[in-house]
Amino acid sequence: MTLSPTTLFPSVGIGLLSRILLLFSLLISSLLTPALAHAQAEEQEVRAAVNGLYRALSDQDATAFSTYLMPQGFTEFNPDWPGVRRLDMKVFKSIFESGAKIDLSVAELQVHLISAGNAVTTGYRVGTITPPGGVAIKSRLALTMIWAKHLVQWKLQHVHLSEEKSDQ
Repeated sequence: MTLSPTTLFPSVGIGLLSRILLLFSLLISSLLTPALAHAQAEEQEVRAAVNGLYRALSDQDATAFSTYLMPQGFTEFNPDWPGVRRLDMKVFKSIFESGAKIDLSVAELQVHLISAGNAVTTGYRVGTITPPGGVAIKSRLALTMIWAKHLVQWKLQHVHLSEEKSDQ
């Protein structure tokens, strides 16, 4: 026996069944479209937060930079130091006042929405850091960031930087 709409629903004509399926498809589509639009808007907000954070860091704009941090700051794993450190505005104000020059951005940025108000971003932190009175140090580190939305603003929770493996 072959399964077809008419064998499954013998009392319903094929025209009526087609209309029911079309209406069902339109209903599902109308329910999914707002959710998809909301996810796309959140993805753009996270992308803007990542780029805004690094723009404020490079501009050494403490006011703008602080909008992306919770009062307690965030944790960071960096291959340049042992363990995980907590970085807050006190640390960044000290860096900004030190005379160091920072020119960093994120390349190949990808945003992964985990759940409502939670996202993970990946990419590469690229650019230079120049210590006070020193020579610019080029940097390209693999980057993972965890973000959470608090009220209407995306806040950085954690950064993980790691060196790229060379293909030798």
